[in-house]
Amino acid sequence: MKKTAYYEVMAGNKTGHIIGSKVLVDGVGIGVITFVLALVLEAVVVIKNGTGGVSELPARVFLFFVICLHIMLLTVFVGLAVKHFAAAAVLFLRIQLLDMTPAFLVPMLAEKLEMSEETAMRILRLTLSQQIMDVFRADITSELVIITVGSLAAEAALWYGIAYVTMKKKMYR
Repeated sequence: MKKTAYYEVMAGNKTGHIIGSKVLVDGVGIGVITFVLALVLEAVVVIKNGTGGVSELPARVFLFFVICLHIMLLTVFVGLAVKHFAAAAVLFLRIQLLDMTPAFLVPMLAEKLEMSEETAMRILRLTLSQQIMDVFRADITSELVIITVGSLAAEAALWYGIAYVTMKKKMYR
């Protein structure tokens, strides 16, 4: 992937177009495949047994698609931004620090800071792990939809900027 991007830069393609093609092929393409494969078992169960009282099924499927897309785009952007084996470490640290740790820290901090449970839950909903849990068990509210789609947009914009800067500086090896 590094050498392909390097040759694309050498061929005179614009950095934004290179990133866009990687996002469409590697991020969106594989994200859709992942989403479809993740839903195959659930689709079979729903076809055989019905929804089991699950409400707002289309909204849940849409939000799950957004989460799958978020994960795949994050992976592509981190891979483009960090040109070394360290990309895996960066992605792991991102998941650990921004997804797993708040699940333990926010309830403790909420208790010490006398924060309402609603505020603590809003903070937790910014994490991918909480979004996945909410999509499958909580009521679908406009707040959940906005947070899920907004976190995808914000993180994609952040990592796009980082990938753009590193590719613009041509940090290839």
